[in-house]
Amino acid sequence: KFPSGLKKLAGEIRDAGFIAGIWTAPFFAARDSLVMREHGDWFIKHCDTGEPLRAGYNPNWTTSDDKYAYALDPSHPEFAAHLERLFTTIVDDFGYDYLKLDFLYAAAAEGIRHDPALTRAQTLRRGLEAIRRGAGECTFILGCGCPLGAAVGIIDGMRIGPDVAPYWGVTAGATGEPGTALAIDAILARSFTHRRLWLNDPDCLMLRAKETRLSNDEREALAWTIAVSGEMLLISDDIRLLDGESARLFQEVARIGAEVDAACKIEPPMVADLMTDSSLRILSSATSGGAVHLILNMSDSPQNIDVAATIGDASSATIDLAPHSAHVVRPSKG
Repeated sequence: KFPSGLKKLAGEIRDAGFIAGIWTAPFFAARDSLVMREHGDWFIKHCDTGEPLRAGYNPNWTTSDDKYAYALDPSHPEFAAHLERLFTTIVDDFGYDYLKLDFLYAAAAEGIRHDPALTRAQTLRRGLEAIRRGAGECTFILGCGCPLGAAVGIIDGMRIGPDVAPYWGVTAGATGEPGTALAIDAILARSFTHRRLWLNDPDCLMLRAKETRLSNDEREALAWTIAVSGEMLLISDDIRLLDGESARLFQEVARIGAEVDAACKIEPPMVADLMTDSSLRILSSATSGGAVHLILNMSDSPQNIDVAATIGDASSATIDLAPHSAHVVRPSKG
């Protein structure tokens, strides 16, 4: 899938004026991989069978009939050394300065480890430390699918919730895939960690109004949540699906998000009544131009909101919020 090689591709990205980034799942290996064939002792073992531990499933990752991914064991010193060499090659030789590390939970999976004295969290941290040594201090490392505590102080950015999706709620069926509403909940719950532990990655802003089951209200609810949290702003839509309204939304989110982000080191965003079972969410952030408040109606019914009572702004009136919609308030200083 990389006929010209990863090094040449990174060079072309840099020549175009960008930073080259690469996605890896460093603690996963497929049954037909070279790592599995040559280093079966590098894997976490199943507690009952002693076989390599299944930790994920994706038919796109292998041509084998076995579509599972297996958990590698950073407590094994040889595998830890392999990780360090691998990421030195990716950064120093191939030229990738932005690393997205995904499915990191695999290193903390429950099973038999090479070093039984290490906890699951310590094993994960040992693997991340090996990657950081190989990548160097100047490389941006983004963690994803990662138990949060074990990564503090090692990585630069962290996915703090599930994937966003082109639909709102949990899908029907046996798996029940989470939708964008759950991603919004995670953004709110973990907004306080942004620029304290790392840069928060809320997953991508979904700009497109086509080929999606999100309504305009739902799309904007996600957008304004990302903006008022001040977190990382990422897009991955097919550009051909975007229009002038999408561009306007992106520019507004970028503008407000930059204001909030600049103030986050001093005062983190605050969520009102986070521990209550309420469908109304209030996210308040400071900026150099004054406070900005996000009022979210996460319910399936419209709500009439008394803005003065909700955010303490006597100059504001009541508003009607449609289901799954958001409203941004910036009280006047006067």
